[in-house]
Amino acid sequence: MNNDNTELLKFVELHNYDVDTSKTTVYVDSTTSDITVRLFLNRRITGCPYCMSTHTVIKETTQKKINHCIIPNHKITILFFQKKFRCKDCGHSFMEHNPIGDGISIYGELQMINSLRNPRKTFSDVASECFTTTPNVIHHFDKRVQLSRHTLTKVICFDEIYSKKLTRTKYSFCMFDPMKNVLLDLLDARRKNILEDYFIHIPAKERAGVNFVNIDMWQTYLDISERFFPNATICVDSFHVIEHLTAAMDKIRLQVQRRFVKDKDTDRNGYYWLLKSFHYYFVEDFDKIKYVRKPNSHYAYLWDKHQVLAKLLSIDEDLKVAYLLKEEYREFNLTEE
Repeated sequence: MNNDNTELLKFVELHNYDVDTSKTTVYVDSTTSDITVRLFLNRRITGCPYCMSTHTVIKETTQKKINHCIIPNHKITILFFQKKFRCKDCGHSFMEHNPIGDGISIYGELQMINSLRNPRKTFSDVASECFTTTPNVIHHFDKRVQLSRHTLTKVICFDEIYSKKLTRTKYSFCMFDPMKNVLLDLLDARRKNILEDYFIHIPAKERAGVNFVNIDMWQTYLDISERFFPNATICVDSFHVIEHLTAAMDKIRLQVQRRFVKDKDTDRNGYYWLLKSFHYYFVEDFDKIKYVRKPNSHYAYLWDKHQVLAKLLSIDEDLKVAYLLKEEYREFNLTEE
């Protein structure tokens, strides 16, 4: 290897490895300044990991491509020619130790982490700088960085986010303070055994300081809240309550509607068609409903949306009671603090 190659190896922080200088070459593209290193390491006396014998021979050499993103915005590729050995005594084969990294070099990985210290840089920004993919940057970040959780606050909220492409499970668990809008912690799964193992390691005194736990209607969150937060009031956020009430309301409407399906063509009151045509009156905000009277329609006698609603609620008493209860809760959400 000439002196230029030696200096280039120092430039890209590869000179500290036991380089076979007789075979290693460094090529710099004059148009793009991309650097490609064909790297060979000197052979060391390597014991067989199966029988510990040192009677080994080189069976073959395989090329491993490694992204060496040590210098931002400079594409550096290492073609590492890794030796494969065969033990003369036991016949097993094994690979030469790779001190550089698998896919991303160790120095390149550190460069990624240092770049991510800048709060203005996203995973995509760093991936572009390092000539790799965003999921690759996320993978190395998760492997090397362990972020400590925030201290539990008086009001905490349990929720989940869809994360199938990034984690081992379909949903990740997130815990945040809705009053301060601060994410307290994030787990890559929301299974009950994982949450139990997580919260049991949080001191009981800290958990006792939580006054409110806000959850959706998932049973696991309720069980966890009751077990680990003895002093907290467990509440369900209004979004999920409305969602639950809306589903129940629609279920009752369908039950009533099915009673008239057999006589729908002969029913002079048209209850079946009323419930089917104006089904959205039971689930949408009444103030946002738009009704335009069509003189030639089957319901031309209904002049405005108030008449439509009154007609719908006159069909069945249980349907009317359910609707009024749902609206009472909606009014409570709008007026109470």
